[in-house]
Amino acid sequence: MARPAAPRLPMARYRTWMYAAPVILGCFLFAQSVVWDYLNNPEYKSAQIPGEVPTEKGFDNLLQTSGEVGSLSSPATMVSEPHKDQVAEALLAEPTPASEPQKDPVDEAIVTAPTPPSSPVDSQTVDPPQELREVGAHQADTELKQQNAAIEPIVPEPHGIVTEQEAKFVIIVMGWKRHASLGRLLQSLKETDYVGDVVDLDIKIDGGSGADWDKSIQVANDFGWSQGRKRVLVSEENKGLAHAWFSAWNPPSEDHHAIFLEDDIEVSPVWYRWIKLMYKEYGHLPYMAGASLQHQTLRATDGGKESIKNNNEPFGYKLLGSWGFSPHPKHWKEFLALDRNTVNPDVKGLITSSWFKAVKKGSMWTQYFIWFSEKHNLYTVHLNPGDKLTLAANFREKGEHYKKTEGRDFDLVPQWNPAWDSPPKKLALYGWNCKAVSTPSARLL
Repeated sequence: MARPAAPRLPMARYRTWMYAAPVILGCFLFAQSVVWDYLNNPEYKSAQIPGEVPTEKGFDNLLQTSGEVGSLSSPATMVSEPHKDQVAEALLAEPTPASEPQKDPVDEAIVTAPTPPSSPVDSQTVDPPQELREVGAHQADTELKQQNAAIEPIVPEPHGIVTEQEAKFVIIVMGWKRHASLGRLLQSLKETDYVGDVVDLDIKIDGGSGADWDKSIQVANDFGWSQGRKRVLVSEENKGLAHAWFSAWNPPSEDHHAIFLEDDIEVSPVWYRWIKLMYKEYGHLPYMAGASLQHQTLRATDGGKESIKNNNEPFGYKLLGSWGFSPHPKHWKEFLALDRNTVNPDVKGLITSSWFKAVKKGSMWTQYFIWFSEKHNLYTVHLNPGDKLTLAANFREKGEHYKKTEGRDFDLVPQWNPAWDSPPKKLALYGWNCKAVSTPSARLL
């Protein structure tokens, strides 16, 4: 007896399975892809592994970074476009945690007021500079060598401007306990025309104690400076005025300049414009020692009073003027390299040499520069703008220079003289005796 034939599926049911099988397979593969993407999603991974978050390498690099995700060349690691958006959102929502920010040393700064010696003159030395401390809102512990390093681009400070332009000029103010005088000087600096230049300001307070010293620090900290970077630097010890000059500034290059101002000075609103013009016109001269804002009155040979007229034009004089002195960076760097312990700064025929011998050794810093100028045939550029005017007035207050306050020496130049825009091409030179010199090498006593 023959076996009965197997029943056949109806044609319609056969066709249904033929079309459904690929759809089922596709759904399975799609579900597999979704599960794979989810397991490799940064949010899921960071939740499973505490502390692990996506790096800031960008979206596409994130998919290729390490063996945890694999290579984009493998189909198994491809991420669909919708899931790319999810990963990108996770990347933005959870950036890589930066290392703990360093505390601002300004906020950490603390000043202790050392007990001052009985006399500031007795405490003067010419030892190498020691650690200074920035005070208040502008104070940070730092080595003095950081002050003499290359000037950095301007950074935001509470009283400073924000700019990418590098300052090529720094004002160095030296003070101690004359807080009213310091405030007057700072106000005159604020009223100066800087012709659009970025100018930094360093206010250096010698070590001390007492209410007047504290007030000087407060005046320095409270002063607002919008022209460039501002620093307030307070010495831990009382070193005296000579040390302040020797340690004030070490030029980083020959295109950087500075001016030194003691706190009993007041400057004209056009002083910066004049200094800048003098370096432009005469800075290339090998015998330019620098420029001074001081109205020249001293004859160096005998100490007599004599003002060089020179038709109200700039001139070079062998004797520097320390009231508002801007040393040429090249010569100042050479001057600082001197071993003052082995140098005898005596210059025969000058009254300043007698003065130097009468004071404590090392306390009269100017005599070293006088000797240096004589040795290298250098001249400091001056301007005597009339009989009763000056670019920097000295109030000759009681201190290391004067036993009692004598008052302002000259009135300030109130405005720019257009005649100064065209200084003579040849700088007139004068020797120690205030007599004209034909060549820079001539030495007239």
